[in-house]
Amino acid sequence: MPESSDLYIEYDPPLAWIVFNRPEKHNAFTKRMWRDLPDLIKELEVDPTVRVIIFRGAGDASFSAGADIAELKRLYEEDGPETGFLGHTGTAVEACGSRVILECAVASVD
Repeated sequence: MPESSDLYIEYDPPLAWIVFNRPEKHNAFTKRMWRDLPDLIKELEVDPTVRVIIFRGAGDASFSAGADIAELKRLYEEDGPETGFLGHTGTAVEACGSRVILECAVASVD
């Protein structure tokens, strides 16, 4: 997937990163990102050089703010409360088991 995308993969075998690439929105997830994430995970699962999948947010401010609330409001108004796209992502992440690491920055303030 190209780096201009909201999600992309970085490789340094045996590690691979799935990068959430919306730093201007604190890497908040869109519907398209929820739909694309399982495919990226599947791509890495079949790669014999990848032993660990790490999720990280682009930029310095946020790992991920979660769902893009502005988009969720619009989706709810258009499609109702059951849009059905979140379950596939959870299943794909769970299938990776212990190979998935969430990379979050930890900071302390003195």
